[in-house]
Amino acid sequence: MADDHFDRVDSCLASRELGSLIGLEEGIRFEAKRAAAYRIDSAASRYELAKDVSALANANGGMIVIGVATERAESEMLDRVSALDLVPPDAVKPSALEGIIREHVHPPIPDLSVSWVEDVAGRGLGVVVIRVPAQQHDVKPFLTLRVVEDGHVIKQTVVGYAIRVESGAEPFSPTRLHEAMKQGMNSVAQRLDRLEAKLDALIESRETQASEPRAVAPSTPDLVLLNERIARLLGDAE
Repeated sequence: MADDHFDRVDSCLASRELGSLIGLEEGIRFEAKRAAAYRIDSAASRYELAKDVSALANANGGMIVIGVATERAESEMLDRVSALDLVPPDAVKPSALEGIIREHVHPPIPDLSVSWVEDVAGRGLGVVVIRVPAQQHDVKPFLTLRVVEDGHVIKQTVVGYAIRVESGAEPFSPTRLHEAMKQGMNSVAQRLDRLEAKLDALIESRETQASEPRAVAPSTPDLVLLNERIARLLGDAE
């Protein structure tokens, strides 16, 4: 889903004109859920909540809106909001959802928030919004605890990993999770970005020295040390 669609969802929530959500498509940063999607008394629902929230945190962040119905868009692989399924403020308690997320996701997701937004029409009905900010790479990945299989919590020490892909939360298979752990969660591109930043800082420092009246060319040992550091950085990026 394009970012402008995400902004439209955010705008609807800010204005509390919740009827304007109808027709908007789900996407990598927006998931729509019916009022009864996450049942606090169900182990499977608690796991589903943790999986959906951690998937957003492992991708680019986003929001889950609870209190709307969806249908599959024609000729597309996306769901769109088809109707409102609003809830009163005490039906889905934000504090309870926050507690479940804290208990089922590791590490804790920084700045996550859960709130109830009343429809501008009033009537004491609205939606619950779970906001998951985009996270720094050095705090990822976020893992789901208390993994559920066939509706039952698995007793042994088990964690799960999911990431938001297009309009769904995709759990990693054991093989894919193993590969991710083996290679490290930071991509080559991220490592190259760090390398580029370090090189830019070094070049800027050299240029500053060169502009000074008494600046001298770096000695041979300096160049040897620089080459060794660049080689180590390139080795880390492979």
